[in-house]
Amino acid sequence: MNTPRPPKIIDGAFSLGTPANTTRVHPFTPRPSRFWMIPLFWLMASFMLLPLSDLPDFLEEPIPDTMASFGFYVFQVLWYSAWAFVAIGLVLFPVVVCLLKEKLLLWPGLIGVRVELAGIGYTRYYLGQRIRKLQFIAGDDTAADMIGGQLQFNYTRAGVKKFGSSLDEVSGTALISAIQDIAIEQDLAPGMLDVIKAGAAKAVNQPDIEEPIAPTSVTSVALILANLFPIAGVLLFDWTVGHVLLLYWAESGIVGIYNIAKMWVIDKARTLLRGPLFFTHYGGFMAIHLGFIYIFMSEGFDGAATTIEEGLHDMVALMPALVALFISHGVSFYLNFLGRGEYVGRDIDDQVGEPYVRIALMQFVLIVGGGIALWLGAPVLLVIEMIAAKIYVDLRAHMGQHIVMGPMSIEMSGAD
Repeated sequence: MNTPRPPKIIDGAFSLGTPANTTRVHPFTPRPSRFWMIPLFWLMASFMLLPLSDLPDFLEEPIPDTMASFGFYVFQVLWYSAWAFVAIGLVLFPVVVCLLKEKLLLWPGLIGVRVELAGIGYTRYYLGQRIRKLQFIAGDDTAADMIGGQLQFNYTRAGVKKFGSSLDEVSGTALISAIQDIAIEQDLAPGMLDVIKAGAAKAVNQPDIEEPIAPTSVTSVALILANLFPIAGVLLFDWTVGHVLLLYWAESGIVGIYNIAKMWVIDKARTLLRGPLFFTHYGGFMAIHLGFIYIFMSEGFDGAATTIEEGLHDMVALMPALVALFISHGVSFYLNFLGRGEYVGRDIDDQVGEPYVRIALMQFVLIVGGGIALWLGAPVLLVIEMIAAKIYVDLRAHMGQHIVMGPMSIEMSGAD
């Protein structure tokens, strides 16, 4: 009888109270020195409020009525929002950290590291068979050390993981022995994986063999087909260079939306903190880019200043192409990022910065191509060539960003 293959990693899950059927629960005691961070962070927050000193004057200004000015106006709104968010975060973060409780949860073949506040917490699960180099890391016993002794281990592609606080060598060694006896040396109990998955954790079989995605893959074909819409717009609906630039500006927003979704899949808890910062920073990038597009197009596609109402009309005209691009990126998100487990072992900090390189390269091609097209009077053939260059660059970036993974097997005994 074939034994099932356990996944390489199990995603975490939010829950109210400690997950059921836990063999052992070990709470960690926070070090009192961590409370020193509260006044320090609050002092930093006061400095973050300085850029907001002219906010009252800004709020009294009327909202611009042209697209270019509106883009820069939105950028200022997001600029102030970012500073305010950082200041609020610096006030709340140390308080929350001081109140958080960390626990180690043990099951046969499985460990969970849980962080909770008032009973509501997030547990990240790790398979015992995948844990390597479990060891005790001593603290430095100074007032500046707010964590103290910890345990750490290597875990597949997820790298080094640390957990715990205030451990000494004796307690750390005893805890390592318990982890080895319960989680590492014992097999995952039959049906346990189903219990975890029912609690919203997701098991992922992440393979090991990496190959570039082919141009004929489903996601590559979806990308190419979606990018044919602007060619149809130029040939059939008299789209100008400006329409094409506006469409691909909006696509940058679609990339940002899916990037937040990727961040959530990678690390839900950290996305609650990093997500708003990414939104304000990336949104500011989008807003100022919109302003430059309309300036670049001489304040409007027809040479006159474009009002916000006219800009919205332009977006409505582009809606079929936008829907196609949204579906294309959704197909890639579902088949590549989720379906092939590309998020396994990926750090959220890397994911935050991922869209910028691809978008910057794509927009460079569009701006250079658009500038040449305008200089030559925007002939239809040249606009189509610009779109073709964008498709080529986008496809190469897509093939380099995503991977196709080959299977890896591991035997698990003690299951039906």
